[in-house]
Amino acid sequence: MAGVKSTAVRSMCVALCIFLIMSLALSDQVEDHTQCDPMDPCTFAKCDAGCENKKDPLPFRAKCTTSKECCCTFYKRKHPSLVSGDVGTVATMEDDNGFLH
Repeated sequence: MAGVKSTAVRSMCVALCIFLIMSLALSDQVEDHTQCDPMDPCTFAKCDAGCENKKDPLPFRAKCTTSKECCCTFYKRKHPSLVSGDVGTVATMEDDNGFLH
């Protein structure tokens, strides 16, 4: 019995780690497009494999939206924000003792 509980806990920890890693990986991504297809019955494993088979080069997240539909949401990297203002300009200031700040 202890072996079964230990295996279940270990599996849950692995699933949680995968979820966290994917969440962090997607944090610098924005949604590009979503494609939904019928799948009866929809399970995560089948949905994930279906999204993988789409051969889209973008990272994706598979989700069963209903028990009969699989949706693949594809993501692309965010473009870095443009810097506004004077770029490369350094302003220095001397204090009363002649030190630069």
